[in-house]
Amino acid sequence: NKLKAFMISHTKRLTSRVVRNTTVFAVKHPKRFRRRVRKILDVVRWVKYLAPLIGTGNKLKGNIGDLIKKYQQHREAKIALGIRKLTRSKLKGEELLLHTTLQIQSAYRSRQARRAARVFAIMQSDKKRKTALLMQRVARTQIAKTRTNMKKKEHELGDLEKFVKEKEKHVSISKMILNPSDDENFIMIPERLMARLIILRVDLYEIERVKRLQKQLLRPNTTFALNWKIAFVVAVAIE
Repeated sequence: NKLKAFMISHTKRLTSRVVRNTTVFAVKHPKRFRRRVRKILDVVRWVKYLAPLIGTGNKLKGNIGDLIKKYQQHREAKIALGIRKLTRSKLKGEELLLHTTLQIQSAYRSRQARRAARVFAIMQSDKKRKTALLMQRVARTQIAKTRTNMKKKEHELGDLEKFVKEKEKHVSISKMILNPSDDENFIMIPERLMARLIILRVDLYEIERVKRLQKQLLRPNTTFALNWKIAFVVAVAIE
């Protein structure tokens, strides 16, 4: 509070002193005061015009650098994909089988090496790292359980839809053969199965909706990301 009061009083004294000196200078030297005011207004005008240009230039510079980086990543990914396709197209028979086997073995050894490295890091790391790794493991376990539950729900939904279609087909045939007004001759679908069918459809719809939102995060080396960045840079340059 004392510091705030001191700053306020000091600012008031400084402001009053500047206003008093400026007024005295304007009265004693009106022409010089007018020239200085003009210079200050010119500087303010130039700053007003140049500040947006400088900001846009910095934005354009950053986006051009990002565009160059994305282009290099896209080019490297395209070259690597072409090399892989060319290598696989030349392999036939036993060579293709050997190449596939080596890839599987390499992936397995890499996974084992990463696992051993994580175990060693856990042994050498501090409590924060251990907590982070534990949270990652719990998250991966939860993701695996979610995927398993999703597959089970998909299979269950498929079986229920198949059951409902068979029942509807049986009902339509019964309506053609038997008396349509005789409801006792028709096989009705239990309400419990219909409720379960609706619940499964809603759950799978929510899971698919979340997956669609997550898929909106694109890799930077795709053709779409490169074209989008080019369009953005052109728009900034036009601006």
